Amino acid sequence: MIEWIMEILGLALIVGLIVWCIRGRYRREIVTQGYEMALLLKNGVLLGELAAGKKVVWGRGYEVARVDARWNEHIVQAQEFLTADRVAVKVSGLVRYRVADVKRYFTETQAAEKQLYSVVQLALRDVVGTVGIEAVLERQADLGSQLRSLVEPAAAQLGLELDAVVVRDLMLAGDLKRAYQATLTAKQEALARLEEARGEAAAMRVTANAARLYEKNPVLLKLRALDAVASLGMGANSHLVTGSLESLLRLAEID
Repeated sequence: MIEWIMEILGLALIVGLIVWCIRGRYRREIVTQGYEMALLLKNGVLLGELAAGKKVVWGRGYEVARVDARWNEHIVQAQEFLTADRVAVKVSGLVRYRVADVKRYFTETQAAEKQLYSVVQLALRDVVGTVGIEAVLERQADLGSQLRSLVEPAAAQLGLELDAVVVRDLMLAGDLKRAYQATLTAKQEALARLEEARGEAAAMRVTANAARLYEKNPVLLKLRALDAVASLGMGANSHLVTGSLESLLRLAEID
């Protein structure tokens, strides 16, 4: 009886060891984090997308392709481009993106981020090359919408979603920068002189209109003169005397 029990225990131990070996060799736990996107493949064949959490698979030949799906930023280093008026300017950009379609991300290209980098570079060249240097420098914030419209379709083909594409820095050579600053200063001075001339012209028009009005209505001129004289005599102990010069002299003789 004891021998029979020992044989059963030995057989159970052997079976347990076999199961443990099979389980260790053929059972696999796959954990996908909440911020990840992942694909499950077996022997190079795509089986599907993995949801966040733990998944157990049995067998061999399984692979997992995973990528961080959180927002990411790439700085496109400054490169020199020619504007529409043939001025060389160094422009850098910034693109903020994340993975939206994990299947496209892994199947469309070997390196989606590098491809996106190249697309943004080309878009910068195209946008800067269609406008003059003055427009580039004054409308830097507006160039982002143009960049996005050029980059977004290509990003979608790579499985990426864009949040923003912007011009980060604009740099001119030293001599060009000084020349542009001098041009801006001259323009501001010209505008100031123009405003001053406009003010003087407006004042002259008012004076000319008043002169024509007084010419047609002499009484208005006399009333205006009386107002002016009255305003001069508003001080304390002031006396206002009106009349012609001859009448004033006669009053003085009587006194």
